[in-house]
Amino acid sequence: TINVTPPNALPLRYVVAPSSSKYDDDHVVEWRAGTTNPSVDGPHCGSLGRPEGSSSTSSFAARLLRFELYLQPGTRTFDDASDALFDLTGRPAVPPLYAFGFLASRWGWTDATYVENVLDTFRNESYPLDVIIMDFEWFANTSDYGFPPAGEPWYDDFGYHNATMPAPAAQYAEYRAAYNCRFGGIRKPRLGNSALLDYARARGWLLPTGSTAAAAADEGYAEGRNLDMSLREVREWYADQQRHYVDDGVAFFWNDEGETTYYTFHHWNEAERRDLVVKKDAVMVSPNNNETSPSKRPRFFSLNRAFTPGMARLGAAAWTGDIAPTFEALRATPGMILGWSLASMPYVASDIGGFTDDTTPLLLTRWYWLGVVSPVMRIHSTLFATPHFPWLFGEPFASSMRRALDARYALIPYHYSLAHAMRRTGRLWMRPYLAAEDAAAAAGNATAAWLDGDLLVAPVLDEAGTLALQLPAESAVLAWFKFSLAALAPTETYAPEVLAPGATVRVENASLDDSVLAFAPAGTILVLGPPGVQSTDDLLERKAAGAALRVHVYAGADATFVLHEDDGWSTAYLSASAAAADGRSVTFAWDDASRVLSLAVADDATEDAASFSSFVVDLFDLDGSTTTAAQTPIADGASVAFASSAPAAVPRWGRPGGTPRQQAA
Repeated sequence: TINVTPPNALPLRYVVAPSSSKYDDDHVVEWRAGTTNPSVDGPHCGSLGRPEGSSSTSSFAARLLRFELYLQPGTRTFDDASDALFDLTGRPAVPPLYAFGFLASRWGWTDATYVENVLDTFRNESYPLDVIIMDFEWFANTSDYGFPPAGEPWYDDFGYHNATMPAPAAQYAEYRAAYNCRFGGIRKPRLGNSALLDYARARGWLLPTGSTAAAAADEGYAEGRNLDMSLREVREWYADQQRHYVDDGVAFFWNDEGETTYYTFHHWNEAERRDLVVKKDAVMVSPNNNETSPSKRPRFFSLNRAFTPGMARLGAAAWTGDIAPTFEALRATPGMILGWSLASMPYVASDIGGFTDDTTPLLLTRWYWLGVVSPVMRIHSTLFATPHFPWLFGEPFASSMRRALDARYALIPYHYSLAHAMRRTGRLWMRPYLAAEDAAAAAGNATAAWLDGDLLVAPVLDEAGTLALQLPAESAVLAWFKFSLAALAPTETYAPEVLAPGATVRVENASLDDSVLAFAPAGTILVLGPPGVQSTDDLLERKAAGAALRVHVYAGADATFVLHEDDGWSTAYLSASAAAADGRSVTFAWDDASRVLSLAVADDATEDAASFSSFVVDLFDLDGSTTTAAQTPIADGASVAFASSAPAAVPRWGRPGGTPRQQAA
């Protein structure tokens, strides 16, 4: 038992965590300040406080073999809190660039021809894509769910299924060369082959229970077949078994059903990461220009069904599990993503459309748009459900899903820059609406809207297509610019509606393309990629060919945004200078009084890091007008000046801008 007396009027955040993976299933963490939590599985976080002059003391008690208690002094903002938490758990690694695109998964890929037909459709019908992900069918011809503890002699845990992967290395190379697409495959933390199980059991490498205590009690699922990943020799052996996958060209692993001990997922990722670490002395090949880069190593990335604080520093992401295809599950998703971000896992995906049964075209389309403003965007479906590929759901749904993907890819320069900023500053890329300076308006919107960088985004989360939101009313924001994310699609131009602070927004029967509304506070800079990008490889190729960066400035206050560019694939950014992080950083600074956008460029880029060479600015004014400047080279000290408004711009509350676009002087 530990007694804690918080300082006067100062909240104290706490984290209680087991310090060993071997502890009793019935352990309890509780605090005796009036509330008790009788069943905490792993770290528990909360806050303590006492009124001025009070002498209240809180006690922590735990039935654990060992546990650790971390106390964090009260912080004034969400940003301070997340920064302090990352100091404890480790700074999140920046995923490879492809993870900021679109990942298409399903259970039920039938054979190699089917895979190529799907890829052909994605490309021929202009649906952007970066990754395909397979379930059991990539390495086995069946699942192992019904296997006994002894396993089956014919099962191959570390092989390939000859129907889907008859020539895996050649297939992965073709997917990349012909389709600009990578491959990821599912993994389980257990064995199904009898000989391997005998080998592991003889060495004491297996856990005694099934995948979860509840599952083991109900059906004996995976009983006696799960590897004890806490053992170093198990991790090293497991890495050796999987290394050929990495050598063949598997981009990453999708880790499922690892809820065997509290730290299984962390140790599992350490084992998989080892396959890249052991290559540190090998000559790596840059995927951008085929030049050798002896000092570089690919970034590690994985997708996991659960996480523990600290996994993000390894390069791990998480997804919210096997959820139902319902609007209730859709409504719950933002809260899970935001909550996990606050618990040190900022890279979170969901099974877009729901996993456990067939989805509907409307639900899937709404969920696609939610994916645009999720940290990781991935579809997934169960074995007997229609896969969540857009063209299988007819019009107008397919076209709206295509526009959602277009918007996702337009936002990649913005999101990738925010990810680097999050690592440097600790400010979450996606963070709660409550993080606004004046959160009074957020009381009923804690998970119905959130901040994507500086943008406030609000999705439609019900079948009726309704949305209700009150904008923050803090005096620091002069106005909010409202627009649909569909406005970022290639063929769209838009004039945002200018809204007053504290305004209430209500939407009924929202169109498919209005599934997510965005609100930019006056004094915001948004950077966007060129229209029509089909993959992150395509984005890099367009950069090299001279495509312009799009920069949107929402006037009314000064603004700054730092664009970060690097090779997108290597760990070189980890050892770079703070200013440039082995790439190029371009600071866009908007001075509202002089109406000048200026640039400061810090360039430490390597030879294979493609960068934008020019940009085009759209200025959105408080009076509703939009002005487009001519294309301008990106260079240190460059600037774009806009003519002063005459008379000075005055907000036009509630009216969409309707004045024609003008050319900047």
